Amino acid sequence: MYRNPPLVRAFWPLFYTALFVGAAGCGCEEDPGLDPLEPDPVVDASWNRGFYLDMALDGEGDPWLAYQDRDTTALNIAHGTGDPVEFTHWAVDGHGAAEGGMLVGAFDGGYYASVAVSPEGSVHATHWSRDNDGQLRHAVRQGDSWTTTVVDYGGVGQFTSLGLRNGEPIVAYYNYDDRALKVAWKSEQTWSNETVDAGELTQDGIDDGATLADVGRYADLLVTADGTTYIAYFDHANGNLKVAVGGPGNWTVDTWYGEGTGRAGAWPNLSEAGGAVHVAFQDETASAVLFGQWTGAELAPAAGSTTGLTVAARQFVGPDPATAWVSGSPVIMYHDGVENDALLATMGPEGWTSTIFAADGAVGFHNQMAADDSGNVNWACFNHSTTDISFQRFTP
Repeated sequence: MYRNPPLVRAFWPLFYTALFVGAAGCGCEEDPGLDPLEPDPVVDASWNRGFYLDMALDGEGDPWLAYQDRDTTALNIAHGTGDPVEFTHWAVDGHGAAEGGMLVGAFDGGYYASVAVSPEGSVHATHWSRDNDGQLRHAVRQGDSWTTTVVDYGGVGQFTSLGLRNGEPIVAYYNYDDRALKVAWKSEQTWSNETVDAGELTQDGIDDGATLADVGRYADLLVTADGTTYIAYFDHANGNLKVAVGGPGNWTVDTWYGEGTGRAGAWPNLSEAGGAVHVAFQDETASAVLFGQWTGAELAPAAGSTTGLTVAARQFVGPDPATAWVSGSPVIMYHDGVENDALLATMGPEGWTSTIFAADGAVGFHNQMAADDSGNVNWACFNHSTTDISFQRFTP
């Protein structure tokens, strides 16, 4: 809704005061029918932060958030402590100097932020910057200081997903110049990178009108307890969910879902439980949220599921699913694009049940969930109405 600028509103009282003072000598009586002006409505604060949100828990169960500050297009980090949780925010990478209250400099980053915390407490984050034709950047906090590095550059760095492998960062990301999936990793203070999947155009893609291979969007990386790295990602050309398994220099690429079923595989979210790797993702053709476990040969329904892979099916549902495990059972938060709500799906004896978890404003964007050792689920998302971060700690 349009409102008059504050400068204009501030001028009106001065204008009308001068008008009535100038007219005071005429002896005119005050209009008895004049009603007092209603005060201006109070406008909610707009923070313009929380875009491209990601979350990780540290060893104490406290949340760390990485996100873009839209006002400065830079990477910010927030640390939550206490009960209720309160956050401290840091400007980490990309804030230019200010002159006369105006930001100067051309840094344009903070996109596709991802965060990971080591058992020793080191905080790592990656993000994409548009600068110099596109960069993948890394920031690490050790003690009270941050160090930033350009990891890769030249048409790369979108859809970053960060993990820690043998205590060192490893990140999956999209090479949008070559439409391929890449991985970068740090070892002995040196960053290396490689193309994991350059893609291949199949008949599914040709039938869908694609002319070029295109893989690597929505990359989600998971390092399992045994050190194996999984990367789930979307084959945009062919409309399939793909996965790369292994480690630097040794990857096996499979198609997990979508061949011959339409377009499915966007927004994958990996999780590990009971010795198995699970994935939640969107089936665009069926307009559904799907969830399954990888058996080594196929994507199968999760243990206890009575509805196959389908968690929920409704028009415009499924983006940004996030999974947490509580007492061996999965809970999934996802976005309802019709009502702009955050919906929570839980699995019981009768199958999956979805309930509205949050409906105050347009919520449920960039959903992030993680369970702590006390069985509490930490949930964060971007609230599009307030352009700020929404956070709750709850027990399902």
